[in-house]
Amino acid sequence: GYRRASSGSGNISISDIPNQLSSGTPVIVGLYGPNGMHFVVLKKMEGDSWIMFDPVYGPDIKFTDHYSSGSIFSAEIIV
Repeated sequence: GYRRASSGSGNISISDIPNQLSSGTPVIVGLYGPNGMHFVVLKKMEGDSWIMFDPVYGPDIKFTDHYSSGSIFSAEIIV
């Protein structure tokens, strides 16, 4: 199953993403990217950065190299 958060509502909030990543739980986020709606997997924290797998840009990339947290419209974790 999964738990879903959408911009501050639901079981987890966008602000809870660092806690989930720090505990080893990947987070699937929906965001508005340069080419429209897009999904990436946030894999882990590295310092203050979120490391993601992006189907466009590839694995092990800093989220903020391409996106901002303000572009996220949903976050889900697999439980």
